[in-house]
Amino acid sequence: MKNILNFKDIINLYDGFIFDQFGVIHNGLKINSEIEKSIIEIKNKKKKFYILSNSGKTNFKNHKRISKMGIKIINSTDIITSGDIFKNLLINKKHPFDNLGKKFFIIGNNDDLLNDTQYIQCSNIFDSDFLLLITIGNNANKDKIKFYLDKGLENNKKLICVNPDKVGIKGNSISLSVGSIAEEYEKNGGSVIYVGKPYLNSFQYVLDLLQPLDNKKVLMIGDSLFTDIKGAYESGIDSLFICSGIHKHDFENLEYVNISKKIIDITKEKFMPNYFCKDFIY
Repeated sequence: MKNILNFKDIINLYDGFIFDQFGVIHNGLKINSEIEKSIIEIKNKKKKFYILSNSGKTNFKNHKRISKMGIKIINSTDIITSGDIFKNLLINKKHPFDNLGKKFFIIGNNDDLLNDTQYIQCSNIFDSDFLLLITIGNNANKDKIKFYLDKGLENNKKLICVNPDKVGIKGNSISLSVGSIAEEYEKNGGSVIYVGKPYLNSFQYVLDLLQPLDNKKVLMIGDSLFTDIKGAYESGIDSLFICSGIHKHDFENLEYVNISKKIIDITKEKFMPNYFCKDFIY
């Protein structure tokens, strides 16, 4: 694992780049201006890149969000979300979504992800074939969510979680995210299918789009050890870990020699990024 000070030091080693969104492209409130410089240079060098996000919402909604933050060089087609991937796998009846049924009940905040499909949203959980967890928002009714999850457990409903992130970042705040709810459902005996990083259904989707590039020429840039870095490792691609994202409190004022040990302490596993940096600087 190598400490890099500037992204430009390694840009010529790769032909394809996968950026995380929250914690890398922006912090939930503000765009990282260094990212803009990097993407401009990637485009100038005729290299490929995608933003791979664990957002359960569509790429269009995510593009609208980051456009409001002021970035102009990213197109909606540059963004791939776990919501987009799930929708594609579902309507094409790809495993494990080939026998889910047609009716779904949304847990948490409502979203129109499947509005233009043949799948039907139910207002009654008992009528549904599966539960769909897309987003919970900042003002989620936790009691209501728990009530429906309990009903789902009682009736053996399969839960589809299209955002595996257990924590999220917004400005300087780190808070629980959608994946933590799915994890609790699973711990209580529920059946859960996750779509998004670190799962291969997400990484393989974007790697297919990057073909004919060799995986060895693709770099993942992310701030989550559990989703970005682990997923990259299991997909056979290199990764750059940004320490100032969701794990920032763990790596503040930490000496270089202690970084590897800290990563193992956090993950309890032995995968490592190929590179790390405190802050993303072009």
